[in-house]
Amino acid sequence: MKMSLVLCVSCVTLACSPEPETPQAPKRHPVAVRAPFDLDCPREQLRYDRLDKNTMGVSGCGRRATYVRVCHDRVGSSSPYGLSTYAECRWLLNAAQ
Repeated sequence: MKMSLVLCVSCVTLACSPEPETPQAPKRHPVAVRAPFDLDCPREQLRYDRLDKNTMGVSGCGRRATYVRVCHDRVGSSSPYGLSTYAECRWLLNAAQ
């Protein structure tokens, strides 16, 4: 019972992790989806480095790219407390070599 609880918590923690912290980015992360195309390099040969909270470097196949996270405040639907706001973020290719 304890082991299954630990596995369940681990799976939830990994699934909810919003940003890659290791050289291999999760397959669902926008940078991991875009970088193989932008660098013309297979995903397995790419290395992901967190440069800061909003910047990620990717290298592989003799190429390098920098992606930046750009966020804009958006207004959502109204609630009993007024309009709600949220940040809409996207990862954009900033530079490639």
